[in-house]
Amino acid sequence: MARRTLDREPNWRNGSLNMVFRIAAPVMLMAMLFTACGGGGGGTPPDATPPTITSFTATPSTINAGQSSTLGWTVAGALSLGLDGGVGDVTGLASRQVAPGTTTTYTLTATNAAGTATSSVTVNVLVPSSVTRLIPPALTDPAIATYLDSHVAITPDPAVASRHGLFLYLVGTGGKPVNQQLILGTGAARGYHAIGLMYPNTPSVGSLCSNSADADAFWNVRGEIITGQDLSSLVAIPATECVEHRLVALLTYLAATYPTEGWDEFIAAGQPDWTRITVGGHSQGGGHAAVIGKLHAVARVVCLSSPADWRNIPDAPATWYARPGATPADRVFGFSHLQDELVPWSQVTLIWTELGLDAFGGSVSVDGAAPPYAGSHRLTTDIAHATAPLYPSPFHSATVVDLVTPKLGDGSPAYRPVWVHLCFP
Repeated sequence: MARRTLDREPNWRNGSLNMVFRIAAPVMLMAMLFTACGGGGGGTPPDATPPTITSFTATPSTINAGQSSTLGWTVAGALSLGLDGGVGDVTGLASRQVAPGTTTTYTLTATNAAGTATSSVTVNVLVPSSVTRLIPPALTDPAIATYLDSHVAITPDPAVASRHGLFLYLVGTGGKPVNQQLILGTGAARGYHAIGLMYPNTPSVGSLCSNSADADAFWNVRGEIITGQDLSSLVAIPATECVEHRLVALLTYLAATYPTEGWDEFIAAGQPDWTRITVGGHSQGGGHAAVIGKLHAVARVVCLSSPADWRNIPDAPATWYARPGATPADRVFGFSHLQDELVPWSQVTLIWTELGLDAFGGSVSVDGAAPPYAGSHRLTTDIAHATAPLYPSPFHSATVVDLVTPKLGDGSPAYRPVWVHLCFP
């Protein structure tokens, strides 16, 4: 019996061993396959591959500022798509429209479990140094029916830091903003918005008031031209035709039509934000600039070949110069030609004294000098005007009018440093 037991034991053990191998072999094979497929070990299936981007384009690839371009792509094997440049997730899309303000490179990223693929494309944006527009006054308000020569509006040069300021320029008697753009362009190049405003500018204020017995004739006529209030029997300026209404209408039109250009900065509660506005003008316009400075606290007042208001009886400056004003004298400046045919130096120097400009030193010639001209607010010149046959009173206009202001060898205005110092610090 014992022998049989011994004989059977190996058979039992062999059977058990065979059973163990029969069970263990499949388990080991499954484990090997599981490991090979990445289960638990972080591997990659043999047939898995990263996505591919076969095309990524921008149409058009070059645009003007304010225009748009369409980005389009062809991608295979991606579970998700992302587009930088402020766009974000574009999974499931094949294109996206963009409107960058400056030249921008966009990168498309395609992703799946096996990895990522990227591709980049650049949209070139052409940004002009500044934009000059001629705006008919009636376009800003159909109620404006007189003095319809175009306003000029120029945006700041985007290559320089914005000054967040507006230069409002008023032409002289019979003048047109389109003929006096050099000073406006100088302001734009310095980072200012600039407007040459067309307004009721004939006849001259002097011809209406110089011989008037009313000591306040100049003040009242200018006040009506500026505000549209019925202040004088010598003029009849409806509210829709006055300087202030035209300015508000123009700024409102520009802000609505070109909302990205910043014109809305200069309107507050439907009125000009005078604190951001430098008011300059030539001749009659310079007188208006000084009166606006009396009425409102403006950034600066710049009088070119002006003011000219002079009472023939009793042969003295107009009374309004001595009126207290909202803009202090340290923000008021004058620039005149010593040979001015219409506003003689003997008168304008007395007028500037009445405006309080003597507090900042005597008159200083800009000829051959450089800013800050000893800090004076009374600047003069005596150089020749540009040649312009038959042009009336060229010395009077030489301080600013495009045709007769003197030019340097490169064609730039000789008085550009003066304009910058006075108007665009």
